[in-house]
Amino acid sequence: MISMLLAVVLANGLEAEWREVSVRFMLWGDGAFRMTEWGIVEVPPLGTGVERTYHTDYEQELTFDRVLIDGAEITVDRTTPGTVRWSATPGTYRYHIESTVTGAVVP
Repeated sequence: MISMLLAVVLANGLEAEWREVSVRFMLWGDGAFRMTEWGIVEVPPLGTGVERTYHTDYEQELTFDRVLIDGAEITVDRTTPGTVRWSATPGTYRYHIESTVTGAVVP
């Protein structure tokens, strides 16, 4: 039953759509880099939130520093490494994610 429900949920398009994405990287002297991503995300009519996952190598550590939606900082779920989640009602939002990756470059 659960697998059928999952198939129905995915078929109904509950995932957010990334309408516009821009990214800026800044390399720091200690080998870490700061990543800032911003753009527009659309939450579909039956959607309840947004999830963003970044993939890193095993020796790298990713920290989400802050997330803003329409200019306001929000509380997010960071329990899964490399993933940030937040609740959102259906609609279109401007988002801004700031993160830091350490262990990426050896100085």
